[in-house]
Amino acid sequence: MFGGGTGAVDILPLIDYDNISRNPKLYCSYSDGTSILNAIHAQTGLVTYYGVCASDFFDLRHFDYTQFRSHFVEGYEAKKFESDCKWKTLNGGICEGVLIGGFSLLFGLMLSNTYFKYDINKKYLLFLEDYEKFSTYGQANTFLSFIGQSAFMRNVTGLIFGHYSDNIPIDLFNCLERFGLKHKIPVVYTDDFGHGTRHAILPIGINAKLNADKQSMIFYNYAD
Repeated sequence: MFGGGTGAVDILPLIDYDNISRNPKLYCSYSDGTSILNAIHAQTGLVTYYGVCASDFFDLRHFDYTQFRSHFVEGYEAKKFESDCKWKTLNGGICEGVLIGGFSLLFGLMLSNTYFKYDINKKYLLFLEDYEKFSTYGQANTFLSFIGQSAFMRNVTGLIFGHYSDNIPIDLFNCLERFGLKHKIPVVYTDDFGHGTRHAILPIGINAKLNADKQSMIFYNYAD
């Protein structure tokens, strides 16, 4: 488990991915950790975990505790994602795919990074998050647009967008709705993960099924 900040991408060429493959560990973070978590998954095939870092334990909330326990103490089989807030459906539907994503700016940049790759024969359920202290609505829209215009988008079946602010601008909802309609995919917004007070854990590399109409998600098995 490691913290955020800036500069994580600097160490991607220094990581010993072969050693990580031989000696798998649990890697968990969020924010700037997007780069490291996605690189490790892409280079090794291991599941990594987006959603919580060590500093969150200084103010450990019950929801964060149950998320940590569920993934790292009890382990998981096929199960429902446990939410702590009401989701907002921007475009309905049901989809499934391999969970992948992170902080929107950094995930967008990873799409052209040497240490990131995806399988063109697989479908992906994308999760993204952004934060008002780091990105204006216009910037968040720009990052989302770049991802939407990438070749990777052909493999995306749905989008889960995480916490942006306590008072969410209607323009962000409109942007997410347009994104879903344009790409013909389900889209939901939730405060369950991101830079807010809730830190749900999303395993990068496992299969998941999203029901945007019922505002629920199921994890099932590890991706092959």
